[in-house]
Amino acid sequence: MPIWIYGNAPIAVTEATLRPALGREAIQWQYTHGVSDVSTIPPEVGEHDIALLAPPGSIVLFVDSANNRALYPKVNGWLRTYGVLGPAASRQKVENFGLTG
Repeated sequence: MPIWIYGNAPIAVTEATLRPALGREAIQWQYTHGVSDVSTIPPEVGEHDIALLAPPGSIVLFVDSANNRALYPKVNGWLRTYGVLGPAASRQKVENFGLTG
């Protein structure tokens, strides 16, 4: 996945590969994917995320993503232990991260 590649090697080539995943269409997909009736989602959904990712240099927020990945099993265990519902806790595939919770 581009985010893991960029996290391991934050250079111009890997940034160019990651950039499309941070665009408007990709961000809106995160809010609408799997929703049976997308008309229930406000049209401005994702605008805050888009605004945060738009400024030059904002991509550096993802440099640590490769390191965070190692923590996912521990976080998922905590979610299951304390009954927090969601894809990670219910063992559903989390498509955005290419992982199963």
